[in-house]
Amino acid sequence: MKIKLEKIKTLGLYLLMFILPWQTRLILKAGDLNNSYWEYGSFSLYLTDILLVALIVVAAIGSFKFSQFKSLRLYWCLLAGFEAMIIISVFIAIAWPIALYHYIWFILFAGLIWLISSGKYSKEKLFSWFLVGTVFQACLAIIQFFTQQTWPFKYLGLASHGSETLGVAVIETVSGRWLRAYGGLGHPNILGALMAIGVVMATYLLWKQANDVFDKTRLKKSLLLWGVLLLNFLALFFSFSRVAWAAGFVGVMIILIKPLFNKQYFSQASKILLSLLLFSFILSNSFGALVAARFDFGNRLEQKSLSERETQVYEVKDIINDNFWLGVGLGNYSLALSEVYPDQPAYRYQPIHNSPLLIWAETGIIGLVFFVLFFIYLAGTAIRQKDSLKLAIWVMVFMMLMAEHWPVSLHFGWLMLALISGIILRRKE
Repeated sequence: MKIKLEKIKTLGLYLLMFILPWQTRLILKAGDLNNSYWEYGSFSLYLTDILLVALIVVAAIGSFKFSQFKSLRLYWCLLAGFEAMIIISVFIAIAWPIALYHYIWFILFAGLIWLISSGKYSKEKLFSWFLVGTVFQACLAIIQFFTQQTWPFKYLGLASHGSETLGVAVIETVSGRWLRAYGGLGHPNILGALMAIGVVMATYLLWKQANDVFDKTRLKKSLLLWGVLLLNFLALFFSFSRVAWAAGFVGVMIILIKPLFNKQYFSQASKILLSLLLFSFILSNSFGALVAARFDFGNRLEQKSLSERETQVYEVKDIINDNFWLGVGLGNYSLALSEVYPDQPAYRYQPIHNSPLLIWAETGIIGLVFFVLFFIYLAGTAIRQKDSLKLAIWVMVFMMLMAEHWPVSLHFGWLMLALISGIILRRKE
């Protein structure tokens, strides 16, 4: 019975990795703020949640022992401290149902960490299933960019976007407005982060093949991995996410820097790096005007973006000063903004583009301390194990946490954090 449950859990985990990039959901209650749709106040049931809860139950039945609680690892204690502050935030939140709903996200986050960090699965297979899921997103993103249109399809969580629509993520050049690729996600920056992680994982698996015997099996795997790498890289480029570009570059270099100085791995590592550099050169020359526009901070849209982020810094200072110790409640930040700045459309109330500051504003300074200590623990684990992939994905996540809010404000963000955390915390094979 235990063997069957372990097999079910393993196969279910692979399936979860495949569907993780998709945002298929049933909206139970659409958020409404000042008569406008409000994403941060919406309640949804995600397909990934159903599978994740089922896997947690199966895993608990198959492996639950009271002896497990005799020697809790430090990271569980840190997460428990963070959880305590989240629970307190539910009671003092402006809207407690929203805080409670986001607390459920945290429970799923912790459950996924447990499944990945303790599961008896093949790391290569787990990465492979995740990469297969990213390929579908990559293909969708590439098509979106070349057609300059996204199409609604509720069963996969796809929304409609067009370059002519106000409020969508675009690049402005003298030739007009260009839609940035969304894939099946809520914003091009989120797509870019997913693709960057896919690029780094594919790079890692390709590099690891250097010691394998060259036969038909290796050739087949190698061709598939090269295809995945290039598709993810292309979609990463078309997201035009600067932080994702930077994170992807840093992640790849962390994976390849040591092999490049090792005769045994030099050939394989140099092929990967030169291929990515060549691909970058071709794309940058083909779409040079768009790349230049993303780095032209005199551009109207870029100035607007910088101005909005500067305004967010002043807004979060006010929220934190008034709610220093306990915060406004998990998931309640945009609602708190609406009370300070009333009568604005819902899209005006955006979380601060810095996850630690958002955590501080929502769970207070003590919640922030536990959150930061947990990620410091992850860094220490990656360094102690001398695992280049773990270090690469930690650095990438750190960069995204410092520049984005979606890792802790959106459902997909919490699952991605759990995936990365679980991979890092899993004992070295």
